[in-house]
Amino acid sequence: MMIMGLALDPWQLWLALGLVLFVSEVLSGDGTLIALGIAALLTALIIGMLLPDLGWYWQAALFGTLGIPAALLVRRLLKRAGGDAGDINTY
Repeated sequence: MMIMGLALDPWQLWLALGLVLFVSEVLSGDGTLIALGIAALLTALIIGMLLPDLGWYWQAALFGTLGIPAALLVRRLLKRAGGDAGDINTY
């Protein structure tokens, strides 16, 4: 796939998406984007090592399938770590 003159493999695009989501998590701070970043990185790993000829629609389905358990796992870990500090707008 050509993007701005660069030839990128699909796993490289998923890796870049995962890194962008990790960096974006710094701005959001609620754990959702880190879960999606984990799913994107796992998708890059699976596509790069196991299924390099997987179509884009199956790649998206794989990302969605990995994103749901990743979000549930991150939510459970944040609850266990005391990530819910309550409403910050109360005095």
